[in-house]
Amino acid sequence: MPKRNMLLADPMMRRWPIIAIAAFVVLAAGLVLINIPSDSNASERSSDLDDAHLSQWISASIERDRLSWTQTVRGQVRADGAVAVGAEVSGKITEIFVDEGDEVSVDQHIASIDAEVYRARLRQIEAQLEAAEARFRSAALQLTDAQETLERREALASRGRVTEEDLQRRRTEVAVREANTTVARAEMEIQSALLDAARIDMERTRILSPVQGQVTLVNVAEGEAVNAVQSAPVLFEITRSDSEISVYAEVLEDVVSAISVDDRATVRAQSLGAQNLECSIKRIYRRPVRRGGFVYFGALVGCDDAPDALWAGMNVEVDLRLYGRASVFLVPAESFLFSPPNRFQVDRDNRAGFRPLWVINDRGEYIARTVQTGFTDGARVEVLSGDMEEGDLVFRRDG
Repeated sequence: MPKRNMLLADPMMRRWPIIAIAAFVVLAAGLVLINIPSDSNASERSSDLDDAHLSQWISASIERDRLSWTQTVRGQVRADGAVAVGAEVSGKITEIFVDEGDEVSVDQHIASIDAEVYRARLRQIEAQLEAAEARFRSAALQLTDAQETLERREALASRGRVTEEDLQRRRTEVAVREANTTVARAEMEIQSALLDAARIDMERTRILSPVQGQVTLVNVAEGEAVNAVQSAPVLFEITRSDSEISVYAEVLEDVVSAISVDDRATVRAQSLGAQNLECSIKRIYRRPVRRGGFVYFGALVGCDDAPDALWAGMNVEVDLRLYGRASVFLVPAESFLFSPPNRFQVDRDNRAGFRPLWVINDRGEYIARTVQTGFTDGARVEVLSGDMEEGDLVFRRDG
């Protein structure tokens, strides 16, 4: 019998492959069981993780108080007595005699407009007026001559030496001379009025300061043309010497309700150096200003006895003192960062301004309360509404 048939005939030889496969399966299962922790070990590790998480936090009591904090905004200096000076005639600016910051007096010559055109116009109207006056004098003389002739004819007519037809012709001539004189007088008066206007325009080529004060804006350059017909361009701004200095600041809509008239404000500027100017809010403008996707409201900050170093038009920084609502719950801002272990679940409220806050009640229970928040000074947050109770504890970080 061949060897091949002998191996197949032997029962032990046929079982060896089955035995080897079974042994391999048992060995693999043993290795898997060794690496799978028991339920009790997993529970212990989960508990250790929870304890480690909670150990980073300690409880803190809530309190009723009012927030007060400072916010810095940008502002611009304004002067209540600022006067805009423009050009009353059109032309090219030939000379500028002042710079920003210069002190000026009333009627001081601060700039000139090219007067050549206005000078030529003035000479033309003067000549036209002379001609009109000559025509008026000629018409007046002719009228006088016609009136005297009529008087003589009327005397002769009383003695029957002049016909009625001749007398009527003389009367008509007087009427014509009177009309001519009236027209000549009117033309003379028109030219006289034009001359007055031309002289005024000539004077207006000299731009004068209307007040005593300080030049805070020069908005034109020599050689620049100005057009006073279409608009009245502002060339200079002069702040009166007795003007009250104020600062216009813009506050975001989120915090505008935290400021009030008479609240204190501090103004800082490079021109002031280390000096801070203590001021107060004089007015809050209710008209919104939209810019860059944000909504602002204006606040006018009044500064008494402002130093000379503070000029209208300057950019400054304003530290506004903001105040929250009176007698509301205040909680640490980091309390809202507390994330309890996974076994504590909370349903989130998607309404704007509402947030979950974990507290410990008087029975020592962990409870998630949904609260509405308000202002924050960065360290504490207002709680405006929610199921907060006196005696509740919140979480804050340990250390």
